[in-house]
Amino acid sequence: MIFGSGKLFCLLDIGLTLALGGVLGACLDVPSEPDTSGKVQTVKVHALQYDKIDSTALKINPNDPATLITAVSPSNKANDLQYIWYNNDIPLGSGRSYDILPNASINETILVPNTLVVIDKENNSQTFTFTVVMNYAPQLDKTTIPSQGETIVAEKNSPVQFQWKSTDSNDDILTHILEIDDNRYNVGNLTKVFQSGFDPGEHQFRVIVTDSYGDADTLDWVHFKVTTPDAGDAP
Repeated sequence: MIFGSGKLFCLLDIGLTLALGGVLGACLDVPSEPDTSGKVQTVKVHALQYDKIDSTALKINPNDPATLITAVSPSNKANDLQYIWYNNDIPLGSGRSYDILPNASINETILVPNTLVVIDKENNSQTFTFTVVMNYAPQLDKTTIPSQGETIVAEKNSPVQFQWKSTDSNDDILTHILEIDDNRYNVGNLTKVFQSGFDPGEHQFRVIVTDSYGDADTLDWVHFKVTTPDAGDAP
């Protein structure tokens, strides 16, 4: 038997894990005093996208291609196992990795695996289920208050309105950071705030929105001018 100690278990919070300590199905022969030397200790599934590996939430952006990959420890035992990917009971492919095409979750949901079956040379197998999180990044609308190049007439102690619009196709909870000149404000889920204390002259602001998975969108800097009522078009 290749699997270490003839025993396996799954750690879902870090993907998929084959490890000592869990019990195999009754159909497998589990020796009372197994020889664990040279056995497979773990098999984990990671999500690879943009040359970055996500081993926790298995999160990908469905707009772009991604790959599910397996990581075996010790690595020299990787070729001793077979890997079969499924969506529920539908076989999708085999091999140590599986490519997910852009927009697969929208056009063909079944093309996204949620099950991996690992088989050793003695035909012992273990099945694991998991969820690939298909997360679209939030979006910021380019229409804002103030608008690009706008001139605002206001006293220094008068509040200036800042407003923007953010959306998320996954309906995630969104948080926002408002940057005005050199100041940075965490405004939570607000999309309209008021700020005073502007000297006459040129200013700028932008907004950064982040969803609950850490994906973000950043608004380009919006430049505006503040002038006082009695100053006219102050330089």
